[in-house]
Formats: sequence, C-alpha cells, structure tokens
Amino acid sequence: MMKRLNHLLSWTVVGLLIVLSAVPLRVLLLFSPVLSFFVGQVFGYRRAVITTNLRRSFPEKEEREIGRLRSAFYLHVADVFFETVSLFLAPRAAIRRRCVADAAGKALLDSFSRDGKTVVCLAAHLGNWETHLPAYMDYTLSRPFAVYRPLADRPADWFLATIRRRFCAGIIPDRQVARTLARMKNDAVPAAIGLVSDQSPGNQDLIWLDFMHQDTAFYAGPEKLIRMFGLPALFMYSRKVARGHYKVHIDLIAEDPAALPEGEITRRYVALIEREIHRNPVHYLWSHRRWKKKR
Repeated sequence: MMKRLNHLLSWTVVGLLIVLSAVPLRVLLLFSPVLSFFVGQVFGYRRAVITTNLRRSFPEKEEREIGRLRSAFYLHVADVFFETVSLFLAPRAAIRRRCVADAAGKALLDSFSRDGKTVVCLAAHLGNWETHLPAYMDYTLSRPFAVYRPLADRPADWFLATIRRRFCAGIIPDRQVARTLARMKNDAVPAAIGLVSDQSPGNQDLIWLDFMHQDTAFYAGPEKLIRMFGLPALFMYSRKVARGHYKVHIDLIAEDPAALPEGEITRRYVALIEREIHRNPVHYLWSHRRWKKKR
C-alpha cells in the first residue's frame, strides 16, 4: 500500500512539474530566491556536505567566503531546477536563445563529423549540464546521444528521459554504452556520445587522482571505452552567461587515445573540470557526496 502511495505521489509531483514547465522561465526564476531560502536556510539541504566540500576544496578561503559561496550555490541550484523543468515544454525558439553552442566547439565537432568519426563528449556537473543537448539540437552532422543512469523513481526517470529525448537522437542506459558503441562502430553516420562522469563511482575499476586538493576516485570505464573503440575524446561544459542563459563549449581532450599513456585521458578531463571550477566555484554541484569513497 505504501509503495502505491509513493508511486502516486511521485506522479503527482511530475504532473505539477509539467504544469510549471508551461510557465515562461523568466517568471519561474522570480521564485528561485524563495526556493533557495527554503532549501538552504529552512531545510538546510545537505548543508554539512556542501560546507565540507567547499572547505576542503578551497582551504585558502576564510569561513565568511565559504558561507557566501554556499548561499550563492543554493541560488544557482534553484535556477538549475527551474531551467531544467522548463525544458519539458518550452518552445524550441526560446530554448535556442537560452542554450547556445560556442562557435569553436561547433567547428571542432564538425571536423570529426566530416571525417565520419564518432566522438565521446565527457561532461561534468558544471553550470547546467541539461543544457548541453539543447545547445546542439539544430546541429545535426553528428547524431547526439545521451548516456544516463536510470533512476529508481520511475516517474522522475520518465520526466528527465522525456526532456533529453526532445533534443537528441536517443538516450543510452549506462550499462548499454559498450554494446551501443560496438553497433555504431561501422555506422556511416557519425555520432556524439555525451556522458557525465564526475559522480562518485561504485566499486568498478577506478582511477585515483588529486582533485580539488583531495584524493578522488573516478570511473575508469569512460577512458576504457574511448581506448577500446579508438574514439576522439572531448570535454563538453556549459558556462552561465546570465540567469537562464548558457553557452556550451567543447574542448579537445585527445584525438588519438592510443598515443597517450593509461589514465592520461582521465587526468586531462579532471584538469579541465578544475579549470572551470576555479573560474566560477559557485557553478559546480557541491551537494554531491563526491568524496565519500576512500582509497
């Protein structure tokens, strides 16, 4: 009985989110400070996790500055919530204005597309990672695919999967990436496979690196797949231009993975994430329990 009630409650919440998605984003963002206040000040959502992550990542910063970053982070996350919800029903013309692909990134992806190469775009929880696909929805030389981890909450999983399907050729469950890449290997139409891989990993093969002054585990799987199929590796990330507006960039990590030593692709990926965090610390997802795993 309780399971059915939870399921019904989840679908009710999703229904409310669909209604919210019909509201113009500029109106939704008016409520970000309110949501930020309740999430951060009233309920203290993962306040200790966020504070600890910021302290350890920026040991040089005073406590007052850590508090300022934490407050700004809560507001940013509230913006990300409303921005993502609005992607469900927002008109494509409005999304094009909000999510813009950088010209240099387009040119880089275009060069691989013209060579008939499928690429892997490694992303991170920077800016708003849900804006990556919309930024490239009209850029069709490469078929964009999104790798995702299915959520245990089926209504929430359906809601996010529906958003991602609006802007790409398909979504790939994380356990089926290798199988999908194998099918694409001889495909005449190049593809761009996007995956966010900076989460705290499970007990799979790991690569340990220094990340933000902390010993940190990263998935070894993405680099293994890149090497196995000989695919160019790119770094895709978004920078917040204004509230609700992002520019999505693509940097080259490795054109020929075989020419690099083991682990170098992951090292370069981590260095690029750090570069973006230092550029604007507020826009990283500090509420993740990123450093819970110990060597």
